[in-house]
Amino acid sequence: MRYNLFLKRLFFISFCFVFILVIYNAINKFISSDIFHVKKIEIVGTVNSNQKFLRNYFKKFLGKNIFQVKGDEVLTDDIWVEKYEIIKKFPSTLLVRIYEKKPLIKFSKKGKCYIKTADDSLIKSNCNKVNVFIMTNIDNDFFEEFTKIYKKLNKNVTYYLYSSYFVAKFNKTEIFGYYDSSIFLENYRYFEKIAKTLYEQINYADLRISERIYVSGVKRERG
Repeated sequence: MRYNLFLKRLFFISFCFVFILVIYNAINKFISSDIFHVKKIEIVGTVNSNQKFLRNYFKKFLGKNIFQVKGDEVLTDDIWVEKYEIIKKFPSTLLVRIYEKKPLIKFSKKGKCYIKTADDSLIKSNCNKVNVFIMTNIDNDFFEEFTKIYKKLNKNVTYYLYSSYFVAKFNKTEIFGYYDSSIFLENYRYFEKIAKTLYEQINYADLRISERIYVSGVKRERG
């Protein structure tokens, strides 16, 4: 009796083992088939990065089994790419999402142009549409403060940066500022109010001192 029970259990266990093995081999054969070989790669999120380089770089995944593809890495060969993420679109497509560094400011120094990014990278660039010109060496902290100022002001203004102050020029007006974002932006908000109400034309404005500005120009006639 016990022997028969033992045989039944052994048979059942053997059957289950064989069944699982067959299913495992069938699944493994299925996922290893050509159906799941990567045939298409889509790249999204590129603005400044080198698209030709990226297309060539990710070609290495073509023909590979989609289950064996791994991503989510840093791509050091393109300075603009902060990281990338691979999303699998079954059965045979990879979506590569590119995360680029965030550009903060584009500037010219000694005839060469660069873009500074949010992670403090300095990337060489062309000189198209540059409106920030570094005229002398500037302390890094001063440049950080100017970047904060630049984000708040009109991008159509041309800026000239010197070691202890900067000049913003638009139309025929020159505005002098010190590298302290809180002081300058507070003065600038007040300057905008009086510029619209009190002056017909402004030639020069000095906003370098807290709560004190100097404006030179033609005042409006009181009617």
